Amino acid sequence: MNSSPPLRLQPFSALIAAAVVGLAVCFAAARQPSEPASGSSTGRSTRVAAVDLVRVFNEWEQITALNNEFRKVREDLNRDADTRRKALEELEMKLRAYRPGSPDYEGVRKELVDQSIAYKVWFETKQQEVRGEEFRWMSASYETACEIIRRMAERDGWDIVMQIEPFSADAAQEELPALQAQIRARKMVYCAASNDLTRAVIDQLNMEYRAKARPPAAPAPGTP
Repeated sequence: MNSSPPLRLQPFSALIAAAVVGLAVCFAAARQPSEPASGSSTGRSTRVAAVDLVRVFNEWEQITALNNEFRKVREDLNRDADTRRKALEELEMKLRAYRPGSPDYEGVRKELVDQSIAYKVWFETKQQEVRGEEFRWMSASYETACEIIRRMAERDGWDIVMQIEPFSADAAQEELPALQAQIRARKMVYCAASNDLTRAVIDQLNMEYRAKARPPAAPAPGTP
């Protein structure tokens, strides 16, 4: 009998990084009253800033805590899966002790089939539950980061905040199509350090996270 592989899921930070790479995040800030330039009726220039969301999620302490929680969930599930697989293996050994076609053989064979199906359903269900929890936390964390960015933009007078896409030719592994795709995906080629809000966003997120009464916990799969 073929047993299912141990549960292997991507780290939460990796899932988030995959979700944000290549996306532009734009927020319209509250417009200041126009200030006509001397001898001109034109308003002020649009102020544009940028944030590296991949770096934000890598350095956000809440994400580190969530990664630790989900790692524990995966470890618990793998231990439970190992226990269930060993029980199936013992049942297989028991089946071999009986002569095929005998009443005892047919009874144990049916039990093995039923338990194997139950194990497969259980394992796939648990995988889906963990993936669902990771999806919900990723979505909630992204929305939280966007809300912090919006507040900072309105406070400091930024009209647009865009996503910084890291560029690395090495990642293309000398494949021209991969390099071209990476270049086409970028929305921003350059951002002055004074317009890069990444460090400020990380500090604000970590400050608000530390101010919470308790860290977020990934509930065990199946918990209401």
